Amino acid sequence: MKRVFLTLILCLFTNPSYALDYIYTNGELYANCKPISKGINNSVYTGTHGHKAGICQGYFQAYRDIRPILQEANEKVFGGICLPRGTTLGQHIKIYMKYMDNHPQELHELKYIGITKALKETFPCK
Repeated sequence: MKRVFLTLILCLFTNPSYALDYIYTNGELYANCKPISKGINNSVYTGTHGHKAGICQGYFQAYRDIRPILQEANEKVFGGICLPRGTTLGQHIKIYMKYMDNHPQELHELKYIGITKALKETFPCK
């Protein structure tokens, strides 16, 4: 059953027709997170900023929810991250934004790789 679920999840993330409707590079995710990178927990966003904030926060929440399953499937890519208890979605977004500010050469790469690298650099397992 676990393999069937994992297969369905992987198909969801790799189906090109589905992926075309959504942002998929670090540069695109970075642009959506930029308006909320300062003050994520204490601001209300409306209009375009609200839409971008929703995309950014939604992707990070999905990544947080699915990462343990993906880590089990591919320890080499998704392993090595030991998140301290109590870290927040806002912290993860700020860590990602700082990582991208310091690594602009990675803006063309897939967004889940960027998030993984940022979290791995900040919260490596010891």
